[in-house]
Amino acid sequence: MTIPLARSVRQLAPRLFGGRRGFQSPQSYRFHGTFPLHVSNAPISIVGHYESERNGNFKRSWAANSHQAHLRAFSASSTTQDISSIGVKTTKRKPGKPLLAPTFTPELKYHPNPMEWDPNVIHFMSLGGCGQIGMNMCVYGYGGRMIIVDAGKQISLQQYGIDQILPDIHCIPWDKVDALFLTHGHEDHIGALMALCGEITVPVYATSFTIGLTNAKIAEGRSRPLNTGARSSTPRLDWHTVDPTVNGRIDIGPWQVDFVPMTHSIPESNALLIKAGGQAVFHTGDWKLDDEPLIEAPIDRPLLTRIGDEGVLAVVGDSTNATEEGHSQSEGALRTSMVELFKTINNERDVGSIIVTCFASNIARLETIAVAAKAIDRSVCVVGRSLESSLLIALANGYLKNETEHDRILDGVVYLDVIEKQKQVVICTGCQGESLSALVKAANEGHAQLKLEKGDVVIYSSSEIPGNEDAIAAVNKLLNNKGVHVIQNDTTGTGSYANRKYFTHVSGHPKRDELRELYRMLRPRCVLAVHGEDHHQKAHSEIAQSCGAHFTAAPKNGEIYQVKSTGVDLYATFMPSYIVSDGVGYRTVTDAELQEYVAEPQGVAGAIAALVSITVDANRVLTQTPMVSLQKLSKTDVNIASLEEKLTAHLESVMASPGVAACTDTEDLQLYLMDSLATFHAEAVDVEVVSYVHVLSS
Repeated sequence: MTIPLARSVRQLAPRLFGGRRGFQSPQSYRFHGTFPLHVSNAPISIVGHYESERNGNFKRSWAANSHQAHLRAFSASSTTQDISSIGVKTTKRKPGKPLLAPTFTPELKYHPNPMEWDPNVIHFMSLGGCGQIGMNMCVYGYGGRMIIVDAGKQISLQQYGIDQILPDIHCIPWDKVDALFLTHGHEDHIGALMALCGEITVPVYATSFTIGLTNAKIAEGRSRPLNTGARSSTPRLDWHTVDPTVNGRIDIGPWQVDFVPMTHSIPESNALLIKAGGQAVFHTGDWKLDDEPLIEAPIDRPLLTRIGDEGVLAVVGDSTNATEEGHSQSEGALRTSMVELFKTINNERDVGSIIVTCFASNIARLETIAVAAKAIDRSVCVVGRSLESSLLIALANGYLKNETEHDRILDGVVYLDVIEKQKQVVICTGCQGESLSALVKAANEGHAQLKLEKGDVVIYSSSEIPGNEDAIAAVNKLLNNKGVHVIQNDTTGTGSYANRKYFTHVSGHPKRDELRELYRMLRPRCVLAVHGEDHHQKAHSEIAQSCGAHFTAAPKNGEIYQVKSTGVDLYATFMPSYIVSDGVGYRTVTDAELQEYVAEPQGVAGAIAALVSITVDANRVLTQTPMVSLQKLSKTDVNIASLEEKLTAHLESVMASPGVAACTDTEDLQLYLMDSLATFHAEAVDVEVVSYVHVLSS
């Protein structure tokens, strides 16, 4: 079945950019721990010191996020309410130590002041991305002025109720900042802008695809700007579009910055050649040496060699894969593997849908899946908001234009029901086990269109981001219980696919041989290894030394370095702080406070994830028994089977209660159920329970 791409895009666009869907994301209220409440058998009371700080802001911040129905009886002067009259989200934390305040107040520790720095020396500091994966944000200083490179967010710690971790930009003297430069569009490099867009007024330089991704995420209302506490749907950044092939050089203040095209797992990834005072620093961004990236030009080795010939004082570089020997494989090699894998699957008996989950911004991967699907005469549907958005942005920027190969990339919400399963290839979100992704909803039988059945095959065309292993394992357990075959990269599959390992993903970061080759081309005198955990940075530094770098360093967040021809000197250190959010409010925490919060067991006997799927009719009456799946996230003696039975009975009782009739829509019902679950867990078990609720209308 072939349907023109233009038709599918027209079907898709209104759903992406219109209606309330984009501005009522359940991410705002999926986690417990957002109220600092003590729960007893009957009443709840607000922790006193937080009540005095909040005053009326408590009610306003929640009212802005569609919680009015649960707060009608609440006022700042009332410290006790009956638990049946308002919804509660809670978690078993140390008494008096709530996760977040619902309003943001920056706690400034120290202002790095470029006016106090040597005006004739380039300074470098990292506000995020060192000693960790994610939250990349670097600052360069020279002549009393600054530029910022990237503004990313930390990988979410969903199991701890943390939705976002951002670098605290309030330590930056913004009146001394000339511009912000974005190397590419991955969220660990742009993710902070969704919350910081109202705070940043300096020019922002990026390529068209990166700007499109950032604007789309801001427009989706995924984050609250820090200065208002309310959701924003309008980008407020001073964008300047850069095309490295036409106008890749920016002269601003004492800086000359050139965008240098690199290859990565996303279109338009660039390094930055930063010059000031006659010295050059090569900031790599994320990169690999890919000779067959498929949708863009191969890595330009002659250009990198010319840059080295002109002289590079220092490289500030990606350390992610510095512990891995060899050379990363190309997207072209992966395409060959995926086509063969699709043919193998298609030749099996009783095969249903082929479902591929991957990172939404990997446009070359979307094209590869479309090519592989065409090879077995199947149609491709995309399911998941971020995938839909990335597809439209890619099309708008000239990618995926080959109608012959890609006229079957369709909107899954529209077409999944009309294409037989044996003719489907579904690309969906959920490769990291995200609770609200299409794959997780489908695994819990909570997705309206994507139905998983025995004989279907799920392919992970992705790697596991550290910290997401348990979430992915929980999803795979649900899939295996359904008889769905699971294939992950470089692991043996399940069921009929258990006899061999499969090649389904390639990294976008350089391995050790690529680092060596880059340093042979650039020949830097100094290297600062960033973008990775401590052992990645150390391994990167060792490679740089072996390649002839005279001076190396593995910076920590908050360290300020002077980069000189005589070496890399640690000039000063300050204690960086981070902005953390649970999707409702923000506060600043030090690194030590954050580590203490996420440390186990932290007064908790264990942790459990509860995945709940409810199916109701138009009158919000249950049409089938609630689907409940519990997964241990840490060691606990809780009897999972017994707790699942009790939780199912509790949900059936709640659905028969008068409170359900007061819910105005599906989202309101979801909130009501999550509040009820928080109460149930607080009374039934002595562990932390993170609940994810999906409500499906039959």
